[in-house]
Amino acid sequence: MIIVSQNKNKIINFDNMRQIRCINSEKQKEIIRNTGLDIFDSIIKEKTGISVEDIKGYGIYVYFDNEDNIILGQYKTEERAKEVLQEIKYKYTEYVQLNNPRTGIEGIYAIPKVYEMPEK
Repeated sequence: MIIVSQNKNKIINFDNMRQIRCINSEKQKEIIRNTGLDIFDSIIKEKTGISVEDIKGYGIYVYFDNEDNIILGQYKTEERAKEVLQEIKYKYTEYVQLNNPRTGIEGIYAIPKVYEMPEK
């Protein structure tokens, strides 16, 4: 299964992820500023896909085995970000169940292969 980022400029293969997390982006932004790391804004943007100035609300971050991470989407509230995480979990579970050759139903149903991060 793949996930399309909120801004539609990234497609991530679920199998390549180590972890998906909901992060309080405002706290992260504050830590970055308080420690002076905002001088590395261009590197942070290259690595995560978003500028320090554009970080807001709650972000859904993907972490990879090589320690890289990107932001899949941002939401105003923690509740909404957690809802989106649950949607991803549900879609992946559905994908795994329907894609299981033991069930023999992969040819009957359209297997959901893509999850697109919602705008809000």
